[in-house]
Amino acid sequence: MPGAATRRTRARPRSGRSPPALAEGLASGLVVLVDRYVAMTRATQRLVVLTGA
Repeated sequence: MPGAATRRTRARPRSGRSPPALAEGLASGLVVLVDRYVAMTRATQRLVVLTGA
């Protein structure tokens, strides 16, 4: 197909941010928390917790 290599498609973002209160009822394969919240229960496969030392 001529010109197919030059076409650009808009990919949907694969990540997002939301406060714990808005994440109620949602589940995700990977959840990264900046601080500890009840949101720790939202991960279905992996959970990453960042803490300051």
